Amino acid sequence: MGEGTFVALLQFLQTHGPDPLTRQIARLAARDEARHVALGMSHLLYRLKGEPHLRTRLARAVEMRRDALAGTAGLNEEVFDALILVAAGELTPTAVARGYALVQNLMREMADGRYTRLVRLGFDPHEARELASLHTRNFM
Repeated sequence: MGEGTFVALLQFLQTHGPDPLTRQIARLAARDEARHVALGMSHLLYRLKGEPHLRTRLARAVEMRRDALAGTAGLNEEVFDALILVAAGELTPTAVARGYALVQNLMREMADGRYTRLVRLGFDPHEARELASLHTRNFM
C-alpha cells in the first residue's frame, strides 16, 4: 500500500512542483515507483491464485504494521504545510486555500488507490475500505 501511496505523492509533485526540474524528477520517480507497484500487484495476484489464505495473512500484516507504527502515525505538520504551499504556488490566501484543497484531494486519491488495489487483490469492498483506512498517514 505504501508504494502506491508514494506514486500518488510523486504524481502530485509532478503536477505542482515549483520548477521544471522538480517536476521532471518527480515524473521519472513516479514512473519507476509505478513499475514497483505493478510488479508487486502482479506477484500478489499470482500468489493468491495458488494460496487464497495469503489474503488473510496480508490483512493481518496491514493491521500489525498499523499497530506497530501507531505512535508515529500521522503526517508531519511541516510536510503537510509544505505540500499545501507547493500546490498553492504563492502565498495569497486564495492560493493557500486552493493548495489546501489540492492536498485534501491528494489524501482522498491515496486512500482510493489503496482501496482499489485491495479490491483487485480479492478483498471484499468492506474489508478493503477497513484495511485502506489502517494505512499509516506518513505516505509509506
